[in-house]
This record gives sequence, structure tokens and C-alpha cells, in this order.
Amino acid sequence: MGALGSIYNAVDNPHKAIEYHNKRFIIAQKIQHRSGEMEALNNLGLVYENQKEYTKALENYQLALSIAQEIQDISSIGKLLLNIGIVYSYLEDYILSIEHIKKSLKIMHELPYIRGEGNAWRYLGNTYYFQGDNHQAIDCYKKSLHIRQKLNDREGQEKILIYLGMAYCALGNYAQAIKYNQQHLHILRCSTNK
Repeated sequence: MGALGSIYNAVDNPHKAIEYHNKRFIIAQKIQHRSGEMEALNNLGLVYENQKEYTKALENYQLALSIAQEIQDISSIGKLLLNIGIVYSYLEDYILSIEHIKKSLKIMHELPYIRGEGNAWRYLGNTYYFQGDNHQAIDCYKKSLHIRQKLNDREGQEKILIYLGMAYCALGNYAQAIKYNQQHLHILRCSTNK
């Protein structure tokens, strides 16, 4: 059920995605499979987030988080805190966004879940960028970039290099903006030449 819901979400059929994730949630509830309930709620949150229904996304993520805390699923707690932080950023509640992303970052670092930590640094950077704090954004983006480079994650590096270029441009530091955009272009060219 959950896989079908995720497929429908991926092909932009949110109504079917919601239908299947709700069915999965109900079945998990009936058989008292708490982690299944948590996963269904998280997936519902993702669908609502993709549809820009942020209040519904937040409700589902918070319900999933309470289950993750109850069953002491530390990895899921970290991921859900990040999801909640991202939604707060979309809602322009930057204080709550930063608070949740920092909690997620701490968990990701302690696990360690390096890819998740890279994601958390990126989204923390985005939140600072949206808030207009470009210096903090750059610091976060550089930490994310370092992790992406260690993982040899070219796609992740491309995104971060674009963000770094945008943040430097916002500061009026066009030389650095150009430098990072040229690095992005180099990775892009290397990827397409393969």
C-alpha cells in the first residue's frame, strides 16, 4: 500500500497517493503496527508538502514524530524533525524551522547518518537564506558541500553550489558567486559528458 502511495505521489497523483497512504495507516492501526502507522503518516506529510498544503503536512509529520518518539526510532525522529523544520521554513516561521532542523542535525550527526546530516545542513542554509542571513546560509551550505564531496554525490554538490552562488550574489560578492556557479557548471559538464 505504502509503495503504491509513493508511486502515485511521484507521478503527481496526490489523491491516489493520499488514498493508499490512508489505507496503509488504517491497516497498520488495526494490526497495531506502530512503525507502519508512523511511515504512513510521514508519507501523507510528504504528499501534502508536495501539494503545498503545509498545515496538513505539519499535522501528519507531528503525529508521525510522536509515534517515532514512543517507539524510540531515533533515525525516524531525526528525519521527521527535519521534515517539520522544512515545512516551518515554507510557512516562514524561521525560528521554529531552525529549532527543528538543529535538533535533526544533532541526531543525524550522532547516529551517524552522513547523507541526512548533509541534507540538514542544506535545509538549515535555506532557512537562513530565506531569512536574509546569507553569512549563516553560506556556512551551512559549505558544511553540506563538504559532506556531498565526501560522499561523491555530484547531484547534491550541484544543488549546493547553486545555493552558494545565490547567497554570495545576495551579499554582492559576485566574484565568489561566479566561482561557485563555474564549479557547478564544471560538474554538470562532466556529468553530461559521461
